[in-house]
Amino acid sequence: MEVGVHDKGNSSKMSRGFAILGALLVVACSAEQPDGDGNLGPRDPGTEAWELVSKERVATECGLDPDLLEAADEALGFRWAVIRYGKLCHEYYPDGDDPPQEVYSATKTLSAVVTGVAAYRTKGLERDGRKTGPLSDDDRVDHWLDDFDFNPDAQVAHVLAMVAHNDDLSYGARDFSYDDTGIVQINRLNDVVRAAIAQDPENLGADIEELTQRFVFQPLGMKSSIWNEGLPDKPWAYGWYGTVRDMARLGLLILNGGVW
Repeated sequence: MEVGVHDKGNSSKMSRGFAILGALLVVACSAEQPDGDGNLGPRDPGTEAWELVSKERVATECGLDPDLLEAADEALGFRWAVIRYGKLCHEYYPDGDDPPQEVYSATKTLSAVVTGVAAYRTKGLERDGRKTGPLSDDDRVDHWLDDFDFNPDAQVAHVLAMVAHNDDLSYGARDFSYDDTGIVQINRLNDVVRAAIAQDPENLGADIEELTQRFVFQPLGMKSSIWNEGLPDKPWAYGWYGTVRDMARLGLLILNGGVW
């Protein structure tokens, strides 16, 4: 199924991706694997639980050295996992399990995907005045919001890139500033997305929680994830609690170009 915005032409070019957040690490590489006929295709576990590739088959199925992976366990000392060819090739948990915990700014990756999902799901809507039509990163923010504190000429793309605070948004003049807690700009994307999906709540969800559950958590099998305690609105910068295995699902979705 198509979960969000994707470009199948680019997905085969993406060879590696990673997310690092203090005590967690997910490494995803080579999302596609040749089938019996040598054709490349994205692989994922669907909504089923990950099945860990046995140590005896890691070299054959994943092309990885199991002894080096175990050496990395000792060197890193924190929870981590490796996904290759859409398979869970290795994981390590110092305490023996993988309970949900806050993944802090990795939430920004989740929220960016949710923004993309909203854009993809609204692409067929007609534009007839403000707060109508498909959501696009080219939209001026004031198409969707009545008031905000950053540059009045900012587009959604500027907010996603954390440059909308600049007085000059021209190419080469704008400076990136990491929006740690989202209060400078990116948390307002909650309101942008909420306005966009309000055009068709039956099909898109009544709020951000329902949108995320329907089009991200449920189809990806992210059964251990919760965002902002399940409340209707979300801080775009933080608040996702999840497991390493759930993080791996989101990373693999991105490597597969938005296809699951």
